[in-house]
Amino acid sequence: MDNKAIMSASSDVTATPGKLLTAFVLMHKTDETIPQLTDNFTFLDMPGDWKLAYLNKEKFDAADVAFTEFQVLYTKKAQDAFGYIDSELEVVTRDKCNRFYVNPTVAHFCGLMLDWSTVGIDGGTLDDADGKNWTPVDDECWHGDIDSVILNLVMPKDGGGACGCGDNAGAVVALGKFLDTQMNHPINTTDESRQKARQEGIYVDGLLGSSQLFIAYVVDAAGYTEHGGSVFHGWLQLKGVYLAFLIAESIAETARVNAE
Repeated sequence: MDNKAIMSASSDVTATPGKLLTAFVLMHKTDETIPQLTDNFTFLDMPGDWKLAYLNKEKFDAADVAFTEFQVLYTKKAQDAFGYIDSELEVVTRDKCNRFYVNPTVAHFCGLMLDWSTVGIDGGTLDDADGKNWTPVDDECWHGDIDSVILNLVMPKDGGGACGCGDNAGAVVALGKFLDTQMNHPINTTDESRQKARQEGIYVDGLLGSSQLFIAYVVDAAGYTEHGGSVFHGWLQLKGVYLAFLIAESIAETARVNAE
């Protein structure tokens, strides 16, 4: 995907057969930003060296109602870094776009790409006590906060999901540390840093190492990793890339709250 593709995909708000209007672009911070992009999109900094560009709300509102799906584009650098781009994650529904504009944040975008939203079908913002919009969690301890959401994104839904008890934030940190060991991680990008993460977690004897392996099995079964020849030397699926971004956003938010 080059700049010409961005220009073509974002310039016409009239629906034509076989053509989607671009609503989001994932790009590296060193990617060239052309006028067509800067004039029509708003930019958000993502964790690591990444940016999210989203179509300005007035441009989206002007789009033909015939657009029921919109395009998510990945620049060449994003494609090279993230690996296989799942076709299902190259489109987003009008409904998801509408929800995004109610709360236009990086965390919300990543959640939407994983079928979770902070915004209800009626456009109202969900409070921390209501997580039923994205997945049913039949537990009186469910809080609906971002850490509970992340855990439930990888938990088997037929088991009722994860409750809100205990240290959800700590569990998310542990999940993030496992993802740090995987190839094509969007933030932990060097072989040395991945090996360091393995030595500090998976290769540790005893409960810690075994717990990290348990996480490996769970996230592989949930479709976030492709473990290849060994369960702890795997690759992130594109879903896993979004999960890693979401975890980084959660950890950063926890740090901000603790600093206040």
